[in-house]
Amino acid sequence: QYYVEVRPHGRWQHARSVHSVSVLPSADEVLSAWKTEAAEYIWRHSDACRCRWPGLQFSRRALERQLDAEVTRSDELLGPKSRIVLTLEPERVSHRLLWAIGDAIPPSCVLSHIQTGLQMRWPQCRVRCSDDLLYPASVFRTTLLFFTVVLVCSLRGLLSAVQILAAPPLIETSGRRAARQQADLLAPTREERLDQLCARVLVVGCIAKFWLLHAVAASFPLRSLHSPFKRDLGCLAAYSPTALWLLRLFGPFAELTVPVAMAIRFHRLGLPPVASIFGSLGRPVWLPAGALLCSAAIPLLSAMAAWSVRSSLYSHHQLFMMLL
Repeated sequence: QYYVEVRPHGRWQHARSVHSVSVLPSADEVLSAWKTEAAEYIWRHSDACRCRWPGLQFSRRALERQLDAEVTRSDELLGPKSRIVLTLEPERVSHRLLWAIGDAIPPSCVLSHIQTGLQMRWPQCRVRCSDDLLYPASVFRTTLLFFTVVLVCSLRGLLSAVQILAAPPLIETSGRRAARQQADLLAPTREERLDQLCARVLVVGCIAKFWLLHAVAASFPLRSLHSPFKRDLGCLAAYSPTALWLLRLFGPFAELTVPVAMAIRFHRLGLPPVASIFGSLGRPVWLPAGALLCSAAIPLLSAMAAWSVRSSLYSHHQLFMMLL
């Protein structure tokens, strides 16, 4: 399903309450224009369809006939959402052609192309065919803003923990030293500060994953019609270049917190990461070494899963997700 939202510009806003409702196009006009723009887009990228099915032959007129037969509409122009909903029959010719092009070009591009074409047809209206990261206002934008604030606060808390742990000890006089020692009886020790740092690293990682999930969901171009959470993360990222690059850039960094927290914990226990891998002091180190190596593989697998979307490795995407 797709949609076309048509609203009058500010100076024509009063037209919906008076007789000149003709400022807005009719549902049939929008449907006809949408099919024309969709046919133009498919015809322009017909090479992607022929790469998918070698020997495929079709004409522009045949494509328009298929769209006429396979697209239905639901008129909501006079409702509060001021849109029409277009339904493309699944597993038919037009649907398969659009998905073949979508394998090479993000599906949000066809929506942007249609939106631009319709906006040129009706400059007196605001036409919208897709959603973006911040518009329209919805629960996704609210939750994204909330997790952004929480992520910034958690990063500040992590930075302060690092600064306190890395601060050099103060050189004090003997008079102040006794008072200082008595005041520091309840102060956390270095081991306790390492535990706090490990916990804050894990908290930052969890919040970063929640932020990334909601950012990818907010970038879904059809979230006004379909819930993003009914699709897997790779499918959501494949719809939009914004979601794809968010997943590729921030996904591995969010997963990096797991091996970092484990390395801090090993250091807290007196088992440095290098010693846990290569062995020292005759300790049985195979279990912590295996745990550290597995956690170190998580950011790598996350990067491979993110970069396999919309690439020649897409057939391996589900494998990387299962390994994660």
